[in-house]
Amino acid sequence: MIDENTKIIIQGISEPKADYYTEKMIASGTRVAGGVSHGKRGQKIAGIPVYNSVVEALVETKAQASVLFASPGDIYSAGMEAIRAGLKYVICPSVGMPVHDMIQILYHIRLKGVCWIGPNSPGIIMVNKAVFGTMTDYSFKKGNISILSRNQELINHIVEGFNNTDLGQNICICLGDDMLTGSKFIDFLPFFEHDTGTKLIILCDCNDKPEIEVSIDYIKNMKKPVVAFIPKNG
Repeated sequence: MIDENTKIIIQGISEPKADYYTEKMIASGTRVAGGVSHGKRGQKIAGIPVYNSVVEALVETKAQASVLFASPGDIYSAGMEAIRAGLKYVICPSVGMPVHDMIQILYHIRLKGVCWIGPNSPGIIMVNKAVFGTMTDYSFKKGNISILSRNQELINHIVEGFNNTDLGQNICICLGDDMLTGSKFIDFLPFFEHDTGTKLIILCDCNDKPEIEVSIDYIKNMKKPVVAFIPKNG
């Protein structure tokens, strides 16, 4: 699992809003080592060096993860570039990825053992330590509750509910709420079970996407308490 010591690159750093979120990630403590934008090698965006390819960026920076910004038609090729370069963590906030492209990505990440979060995911926040993605403009408060959700709005709803209490968050991960995403709840539950900073786990799901049901057998054997939040539509 990535943490505050993980160095990352920003793929598509010249894409709209990528420079904004890059600056926000740096301000949060994230170790952003470089950016990738084809044809822009030697430039600096948001104060970090830009490289022509993921391979070139990894040789120069030794980064272990990527946050990927791309237009819908380019997410697949950018994702495959990251996978082929050997990255084991890809966070994809980009929206509009065609389903048939994601089907191919799923095949390759399972083949290579890549942790892919997204698409359409604001990523990960380790409160007061680092942000990997776009979860930078929300009011998180440091605590020992970790949240795992398919949907950003559900995370916001829970965090807002804690604002007037002594309860705070440790790590929040949003997997994205597209039809197909690269990760499932079960992929992160073992991490939270062993994470010393997490004392309570909240799972947020939509009633038409029963991710929690798939994880029930594992949850039954966990030592840490797990709370499920499944709002009903309508």
